[in-house]
Amino acid sequence: MTARIPFDSLSLSIVCAESQVAVGSNISKVIQTDESTIVFRLSGPQFDGEITISCDPVFYRMHLNAVRAATSMEPGHFTRMLRDKIDGGRLLSIDQIGFDRVVHIEIGKSEGEFLLAGQFFGSHANLVLVSHEDRVLAQMRKVGHQRVGKAYQEPTPIVGSIQEALDVPKGTSPFLLEQLNAYGADRVINMIRQGPRVLVRGIGAYAFAPYGCEAIEMPSLSAAIEQYARTMLPQVRRKQRASSLEGQLRKALEARKQAVKQMDASLSASTRSTELQMKAELLLAFGPQADQGAKYIDAIDYSANPIRIPISSNKTYVEEAENLFKKAKNAKERAPEIAKKRERMAREIVEIESALQSLAQLENLEQVEELAANQHWFLEQALTRRKHERDFSGHKIKMIESPSGLQVLWGGTAAANDYLTTRIAKGNDMWFHVRGHSSAHVLLQTGNNPSRASAEDIEFAAKIAARSSGQKHAKHVPVDFTLAKYVRKPRKSPPGTATYSNEKTIFVDP
Repeated sequence: MTARIPFDSLSLSIVCAESQVAVGSNISKVIQTDESTIVFRLSGPQFDGEITISCDPVFYRMHLNAVRAATSMEPGHFTRMLRDKIDGGRLLSIDQIGFDRVVHIEIGKSEGEFLLAGQFFGSHANLVLVSHEDRVLAQMRKVGHQRVGKAYQEPTPIVGSIQEALDVPKGTSPFLLEQLNAYGADRVINMIRQGPRVLVRGIGAYAFAPYGCEAIEMPSLSAAIEQYARTMLPQVRRKQRASSLEGQLRKALEARKQAVKQMDASLSASTRSTELQMKAELLLAFGPQADQGAKYIDAIDYSANPIRIPISSNKTYVEEAENLFKKAKNAKERAPEIAKKRERMAREIVEIESALQSLAQLENLEQVEELAANQHWFLEQALTRRKHERDFSGHKIKMIESPSGLQVLWGGTAAANDYLTTRIAKGNDMWFHVRGHSSAHVLLQTGNNPSRASAEDIEFAAKIAARSSGQKHAKHVPVDFTLAKYVRKPRKSPPGTATYSNEKTIFVDP
């Protein structure tokens, strides 16, 4: 038995049939409950309720709601577009395209009809808003082949109906194919027609009881999917958070271990400051006796032992002595600071190792997240990561890796911000700035694929912007982010000035 029941073509077919009761209703509100999920609140003579449509890459789904959804996040660009174009419109139809994982929802307004296409193609799941001229107005995720401003490309289904899919069988999900092999086509067809719709604890909902599973009868497939989402998604999200946090902690731990090794090497060098100073003094004492251009100086140290001191090929003995004096001074002066930093790093290594052990128990997740945030384990990487060699033409630009390994850059001066935004940023990189206040320009490099940026990456970059602003001591700092192609520097404007559009806003605690 599969680890999770998919939302396949059969599930979509049943949900579309259940949703016909909502056709003719008016859209009274559009709600965004998470990054990939939209809820339509509907009212009409036959239906007063909600429809949920999610293009989450793992838990893509559609269902009627028995329990009203609560707004849990600020609306993104796609949701704002839906509110602008179809809020208040009339739901004209809900149709599955053939026997495919695509639903077309038509909405009528005075200015024309709009199409909302739900495409439930696994990691490429998406919601696409199409104008009455068949042009793509917006899409929730930048995946697949649809492009904003271009003609909508309607997918061609593999088969045209459930009956055709089961007769061949063709166009069926691997899960449905398992059921056909286990039950036989006739019995599967009968169970699809008669039900009951079921919930299987822990693995999902389906149009009938899967072979070998203990299933709970539900009044509808929508009710089963909603119940599964309400009970299982929080657990799954929690495990995902824990897994992501564990990965970040392990990276932070390894970085600190490497930093301790480097600091040990520096401290070892600091113990040689006396030796370095002695060699410098001997160079000045014995150098005048050596041949001009000599590559080394033979001298007698303070214990009356012979010593040979090399000279760099491009230096005189005086310049070599000055260099050794400088090294001796720096090593001596930096030793207390390095020792103090090493002590802190060693302490953090113990704390992170303890946090990793605690993370194995999911009930401690929030405590570990709070501890990591308070200790700034994931932002203070300048001391713990290898420096990246990059040419920024002398501009003061800092660089760090995000939780998932994407590069994050930010400017240390107004001129550096200009250079970052106008010279380094690519169109599909993500650009961050504190709303209404001066801050560093922060760039999250996506490799021309913004969907690679996780929620943790976005929050990470937003916190850098907040900490690089006058709001670094505030709480709930609003940080705007958008794609770099929507950022412009006005002509003849002062360094660091930028205007932007199509932004979203995230609130972070620096």
